[in-house]
Amino acid sequence: MFFASRHPELTRSLTSVEGNFTLKDAFWSSQIAQMALSGVEAMVDGYKSDVGGWISAANVAPTPWALDVAQRWLHNQPASTVRAQARAVVAATGRAQYLDMVRSLLETGAPFHLIGGARSRPGWDVPDWVARIATSNSDLAATGHLMMLEASERFAGAIMSNCRV
Repeated sequence: MFFASRHPELTRSLTSVEGNFTLKDAFWSSQIAQMALSGVEAMVDGYKSDVGGWISAANVAPTPWALDVAQRWLHNQPASTVRAQARAVVAATGRAQYLDMVRSLLETGAPFHLIGGARSRPGWDVPDWVARIATSNSDLAATGHLMMLEASERFAGAIMSNCRV
């Protein structure tokens, strides 16, 4: 959202995957942002030690492919980056002017798409006006927050179809 608002000439369309429009929506980031770095390291180390358990807890079948992708995610960045990203999400979505910036951006008419997992949709905190402005608003059936692992081809298809609009 920030990139698109600063560089509309470089933005053809926007796709929001699982929202993060408010602090209620950014629940995972809110939890991590408050943790000491040692706590984030312990959490990530716990995920690394039982990748199958981590993704299974999110209703993702621990297929060899899903396990490989999840392991690469966990080893792609240090815990300090995970915490810094969480703090950035909280800082952005926690400011009152964030939704004003989003509204101004979306009212420019650029195609805007919402994609979510059908199981996680009830927990979204997407403002009604955002849903009304959206060019498309789709749920991937039988998926949750980790839809890109649960239904990678359907997820990629949804992203690609948004690029053609």
